[in-house]
Amino acid sequence: MQSTQLEGWYQQFNSLADYYEHFCQRYTNQEAFVQFGSTITYGHVWEIAQKFACFLQQKNIQKGDRVAILLPNCMPYPACIIAAHLVGAVVVNLNPEYTTYELEIRLKDAAPSAIVVLDCFAAKIEEVLKTVKISTAVVVSIGDLLPSWKRIGVQAFLHITRQIPAYQSNLFIKFRSTLLHIDLNKITIEKTDLAFLQYTGGTTGTIKAAMLSHGNLLANLEQTRLLFGDFLKEGQEINVFALPMYHIFSLTVNFLLSMGLGVKHIMIVDPRRLSSLIKDVSRFPITMMIGVNTLFDKLMLHPKFSSLNLAHLKLVVAGGMAVQETVARKWQTLTKVPILEGYGLTETSPVVSMNDLTNHDYNGSIGKPVFATEIKFLDDQHNVVAEGEIGELAVRGPQVMSGYWHQTEETKAVFTEDHYFMTGDMAYRDSQGFLFLKERKKDMIDISGLKVYPSEVEDVLLEQPHVLEAAVIGEKTTSGHEMVVAYVVRDSERLLEQELIHACKKKLTSYKIPKKIYFCDSLPKSNVGKILKRELRNLNGKDKS
Repeated sequence: MQSTQLEGWYQQFNSLADYYEHFCQRYTNQEAFVQFGSTITYGHVWEIAQKFACFLQQKNIQKGDRVAILLPNCMPYPACIIAAHLVGAVVVNLNPEYTTYELEIRLKDAAPSAIVVLDCFAAKIEEVLKTVKISTAVVVSIGDLLPSWKRIGVQAFLHITRQIPAYQSNLFIKFRSTLLHIDLNKITIEKTDLAFLQYTGGTTGTIKAAMLSHGNLLANLEQTRLLFGDFLKEGQEINVFALPMYHIFSLTVNFLLSMGLGVKHIMIVDPRRLSSLIKDVSRFPITMMIGVNTLFDKLMLHPKFSSLNLAHLKLVVAGGMAVQETVARKWQTLTKVPILEGYGLTETSPVVSMNDLTNHDYNGSIGKPVFATEIKFLDDQHNVVAEGEIGELAVRGPQVMSGYWHQTEETKAVFTEDHYFMTGDMAYRDSQGFLFLKERKKDMIDISGLKVYPSEVEDVLLEQPHVLEAAVIGEKTTSGHEMVVAYVVRDSERLLEQELIHACKKKLTSYKIPKKIYFCDSLPKSNVGKILKRELRNLNGKDKS
């Protein structure tokens, strides 16, 4: 299917800049973002964005230049994205938790003309600036858009608690000092122009940036909006903005899609601070929440979760990682609202598929492809497998990236001749059209030619009492072959390895049974809670404690 089949937002706007202008003016008096008890309207966001865009133009930031953003969820973040797009710049979202080394690699690759950074992370950027030339560096304080008395209080607390490492302030321009006036030269932006460089490990695990155009994002916004129809009411929804905006799933659904519906967002700086999150949420009759399996699971384990009034909650969407059945069923029992699971990738802006709103019972599916999206399942030779069989999921649609930034060979490696994007995920489609993920292709374990899907083994382990988390990988033996091993987090030391091996023997074929189980206090996770199996594989042959 071609992008011309999309209507509505996709046809209405030439760029995200047009999209922002339309909806910020449409909802100009509507509360947009809430943080630390203070609120900013869509009209105020638009005003701040125009002022910052004017500053960027004064600094000679031109169409196609990159603007890097290193911020957690905070009220200046949306305005910075909007401003960059108003001048035709390409936004480079970065994870504030990156080390100096990780930042240096990405910033050398993206070569931004400007960077916006929270003062808590300015010291890291100061170090990077010794080797990476960035002409304009702007420092944001978390309370910059709060009332003055509250801003002063927040900053005082951060300094007292030493959460802002010392940095050379003369290297940075303060964000508040850039918001002087609006004298913007309007830039012509087309759907084919780049909007974001979004860094990802992709399907091959190497660091690279997906090139996402304004058209890619507008298409995915329209595709996602069509899923909800009139279920979400304009100007009436209140969303828990817990996932970090630098993550593509949150960027598209929490920020961009929600803006088009006039949603009020409760901004959560750090979702790992569950007590603070619950306190913030308890103040509002929230109607929607976008999260990941780990967040939902940890919330339900918190002693204060049951005291929340979730009577108005009507939409809960999960992405970023698979939702475990135990988590999905427990959540629905406690909240009476099902977790709507979808699937996407950075390279697809990100939504590829989603379960229907009427599908309230957990089925383990990632739903059906969104509108104007074609899929097929391929073997290693790119031949289509028989219907119902497992193959690598390939996607074609208007939301799919044009390629990887300055990575011609990597781009060729992930596209078929007929321009389907090879996701690296093994999946199949059932007779009703629902898609089911089995595994990342690179995570599959090869036991003398026999394929083991780690998720199948993990499901058995997670069924066992006292198992909190489990991750299964292939570990090289001294002979160079792979064997199945598991990493397990338990809540009782009385749970022994032999018990879990015995449980696996009851349900799994012999070659799928773990040869070794390592107990650990925690599993390595990404910023959105996804288990990092590559870090577990790096432990091969090393101390597992």
